[in-house]
Amino acid sequence: MDNIAYFALPFRTRDDDDDDGGPEFDDPQNIQDPPYPSYPIDLARIRRGQQSEEEDRRQGIEGWRLDLPA
Repeated sequence: MDNIAYFALPFRTRDDDDDDGGPEFDDPQNIQDPPYPSYPIDLARIRRGQQSEEEDRRQGIEGWRLDLPA
């Protein structure tokens, strides 16, 4: 069962393009010179949320793999 893979975004379309031309939220330039006072706190919350989602997804996949009949 090690060959099971998943994709959070299986494909992208032109409408999914969110490139507005500006720097990314966690761009190093923004980290060195925050665009607003609570930026570091917001960035930490976003990163923690992403880590939590990844952990939940990993646990879900692991649980699904364990429930498969041999």
